[in-house]
Amino acid sequence: MPPRFFGAIRRRNISLMRWTLVFLGRMDARRAAGVMLALVAASALLIARAPANRTSAQQPTDTPIAPPGYAIERVAPPTQNVSTSQTSFSVDITVENVTNLGAYDVLVTYDSAFMTFLSATDGPFLGSTGRTEGCQPPVLQPVGGTLIKLHYGCGTFNPPPPNGPSGAGTLATITFVPIAVGSVDLALEPSLADPFGNTINAVAYGGHVDINSGPTPTPSDTSTPTVTPTPCPGACPTPTAVVCSPTTVAVAVSGIESK
Repeated sequence: MPPRFFGAIRRRNISLMRWTLVFLGRMDARRAAGVMLALVAASALLIARAPANRTSAQQPTDTPIAPPGYAIERVAPPTQNVSTSQTSFSVDITVENVTNLGAYDVLVTYDSAFMTFLSATDGPFLGSTGRTEGCQPPVLQPVGGTLIKLHYGCGTFNPPPPNGPSGAGTLATITFVPIAVGSVDLALEPSLADPFGNTINAVAYGGHVDINSGPTPTPSDTSTPTVTPTPCPGACPTPTAVVCSPTTVAVAVSGIESK
């Protein structure tokens, strides 16, 4: 609840108490105390019925929706597959249906057991109408266990003109490093304001990242190649037929005359 709201209620209570003392000036102390307690109870009821901050965080969805007049923040892409062999991966924080944007605060919760924060960069949308802007350094807030909430905010200076941008665009780009295999939700909370610092009603849709161990390398062939014998290196020569001619041989044997 904004402090100015509580201040207004306190001023209203004091005014009512004075009015009661004027018109019930002769009332005894016990009845006066009872009236004051009733006023305090009425104030508590007013506080309980006062509208809460009209923003909410939602689960990832392909088609984000919002009540009329609400802006939409979301993680883009809503889902992606990455590998531990990658040096890093990035997501964009985008906005839609916004009017006269003056500042934003990226609030993303993730599991640091599977990924670590690397960097945050202001997108082109906030300063697109020519307003001077500035950003705060990223802050990593532990929120229990291995969960970390990233805070990264940028805003513009001085009242309009010019007005802040309206419509849709990229607020920021967040880069992470995958360090372990697993599934990680990126829980996004809405946080938008106009150039005067007034909250812009919004809903937010987070994202989801599946981290794998990396691409499986193609196995190399370790078998011993089979050698096919080649009868001749290059082309084999054509065989040539050889014709043999009969030969008469005279043989002399001792004591016998050959004829």
